Amino acid sequence: MGDAYARLLKTANDADIRTMLIDGQKRWLAQRDRLFDRRLASADKDRQRTVMLSAMQDRTQALAERPLVAIAQGQRKFAARYTGGPFAGFETSCDFLPVQESYVYGCFARRQYQHNDRVCVVDAYWATGSVYEKRFVADVVDGKPKVIATCSVGGFEGETVCPGSPGDRPRWNTRPKDTVLTPSLPKIDAEVGPDEDGPWLRACLTDLTYPLRDPSHDSSRK
Repeated sequence: MGDAYARLLKTANDADIRTMLIDGQKRWLAQRDRLFDRRLASADKDRQRTVMLSAMQDRTQALAERPLVAIAQGQRKFAARYTGGPFAGFETSCDFLPVQESYVYGCFARRQYQHNDRVCVVDAYWATGSVYEKRFVADVVDGKPKVIATCSVGGFEGETVCPGSPGDRPRWNTRPKDTVLTPSLPKIDAEVGPDEDGPWLRACLTDLTYPLRDPSHDSSRK
């Protein structure tokens, strides 16, 4: 694993990508230690050894085969389409997730995109054994983002279902609860994969009337 990590670092073409790779590996190590301290402390030695070996093998393969530098470069290219701003970036959470008889390392992120005074958010997270996604639309007013609409892919936690998703009467919730959007986030994080480029996101970032003009429309025909 150390050899794969060292080889990956050598491919980093600038300081920010190198920092991202270092932070990503530190995050993995911290979660690995947390897994053993929290979930496997009482397991027998054979069980601990099996889980540790599997975790290290999976991480070695990810460092050697997953194109993390290329993903980060793609994230930059995507962000360059828009102005960016203090509320653009990645708020990432990683953990070892229970899958069958073992644990799989996974990272999920709240991706915040900004274009002028519009902020659009894709929040993917793990809960009750599944991955869920929420979306937010906010306008920056006097330097602070005000969320004007939310929805969920799947309608999790009683949220309205996003337009374009299967479910009962999909539409944006135009009376959302207060949501805090974090400023000054990292601008790249390849662990969470490439950026989404859906019609709703493009409309959200470039059309200030979206989604309030028609909360039931996902803008897919634009």
